[in-house]
Amino acid sequence: MVIRLGFLASGRGTSIESLVKKIQSCELDGFKAEVILCNKKRGEAEVYERVDKLGIRIEHAEETFKQLEILKNLNIELILGMGILKKLEMKS
Repeated sequence: MVIRLGFLASGRGTSIESLVKKIQSCELDGFKAEVILCNKKRGEAEVYERVDKLGIRIEHAEETFKQLEILKNLNIELILGMGILKKLEMKS
């Protein structure tokens, strides 16, 4: 079984880069890095350049509903907050 990961980022992306490299090199088995969501636009956060080199999908999404929509559409099973300090809430 492979767990589909989504990441939340807002800055340089060094932690994401390190973790994704471990996943891609099979050092961490059972995970697949699917998407990184950044609450800042391209040019405002270094994470875009790092992630582009890794070949992982990255999207700009500031609003919680947009972030949740993307994660749901990609069937993300685990969300890792890597530098973003915003609580996500799903309302019923």
